[in-house]
Amino acid sequence: MALDVLVGGTIAVTAAALVTYRVLRRKERQVEPGGGRPEAAAPAKVNLRTIMMVVVSVLVLGSSLFIILSGHYDNENQKWAFGAVGTIVGFWLRPEK
Repeated sequence: MALDVLVGGTIAVTAAALVTYRVLRRKERQVEPGGGRPEAAAPAKVNLRTIMMVVVSVLVLGSSLFIILSGHYDNENQKWAFGAVGTIVGFWLRPEK
């Protein structure tokens, strides 16, 4: 049962990331933060790669935190979830090149 939920969740996260990528890629333009107003004090453009990194991170963290906090999963699934959280946190805390 728990393995089925884990596999189903992984498939759902992957599908959501692919759909998001396809939708954003179809527009073929840079996304301007702040609604494109010139007075917005934000970086000029945010590229597709940055948006995808945030979307995938949020989806993986959400599913992992659900597994950890729900208490309905065995130790093996919780180890996977803690590992995923650690990987995402490590990814975002890595030094810039």
